[in-house]
Amino acid sequence: MRDGPFRAPLAVDASGITLDDDLLAVDRNGWRVHLTRREFQVLSLLYKGKGKPVTIQQMQNALWDTDAKDGAITPGAFGAYIYRLRRKIKALGLMIDNLDNGLFVFRAAAMPTMKEQT
Repeated sequence: MRDGPFRAPLAVDASGITLDDDLLAVDRNGWRVHLTRREFQVLSLLYKGKGKPVTIQQMQNALWDTDAKDGAITPGAFGAYIYRLRRKIKALGLMIDNLDNGLFVFRAAAMPTMKEQT
């Protein structure tokens, strides 16, 4: 837990994106989506890549204990994390693109207006 009444966000950028590791949430221009711990970890890793592609292997090495028995995540389970995460962040205009050869990249589109969301 951080000291004091205010918590510093993990990151804020020019697109209005804030990742909050205490709340396990992503905010964009006042809109918030809560994530599971694992979804937040995946999104954080991709976000920190600043638009550079990240491989499944890189994510697996960073987020799962690959040394433990059955520690590696299966491709199907990984796909499920990405699928659920994409559905949650879509409303914020955030996307995870799947490039060739198992590469994933995070990007932010223009934020939808209130009219577009209704």
